[in-house]
Amino acid sequence: HLVYLSCRHEVERNKIFTDLKNRYNCADFKLLEFLSTEAKLLEYHHKGMPNDQLSLENTESLMSLSKTPMLIDQSGRAQSFLKSYFSEQKIECVDEHSDSFQSSVELALRFGKTLMIENITRLSSFLVEVLKANVHTIGTRPSIKISDKVIDINPNFKLLLESKTLTYADLPSLSGLANPVIFSMTRKGLEHQLLSVALLAEQPELEEKMT
Repeated sequence: HLVYLSCRHEVERNKIFTDLKNRYNCADFKLLEFLSTEAKLLEYHHKGMPNDQLSLENTESLMSLSKTPMLIDQSGRAQSFLKSYFSEQKIECVDEHSDSFQSSVELALRFGKTLMIENITRLSSFLVEVLKANVHTIGTRPSIKISDKVIDINPNFKLLLESKTLTYADLPSLSGLANPVIFSMTRKGLEHQLLSVALLAEQPELEEKMT
């Protein structure tokens, strides 16, 4: 589920997972209870992630994926959540189209920073080289060659990608490089989020009980 279904929209994801539960006779199986704990899910919500099923599944995927995640989220809620969640690690953000984009990535690689690249419209050749992670060892130092530069890699380096414009048609271009996590909502999921926001504003104690 974490590898393949985070790149599917909510209706298709639910259909596939329901079929799997029926096939293996485990209708009572609850994915989030298997993947996570109540304490972790509450932490995600308190850091700003909506508490609907899709959002929480996607969040657990983000925390578990081995490849770099690519958030596809028109609302910006997931992006805000990650900035809050990784605030203690002093997450840095850079726009793909900014003049400092390349130097920000190089510094993050070298000094082990957590970096979010925002507003990605396509994977540049520079970013593709970073995602390929063709690591070489020079002496005792792992390094990566990008164009004509050799850059040391700090093991604490963490990369997050975010896009508001990529669509399902763009997903094949990410194959093998990043794991797309799609936060597009169905009407039901959106209604759940809006109810949560309304309760938080009007009756915070009731919203707290619901979560």
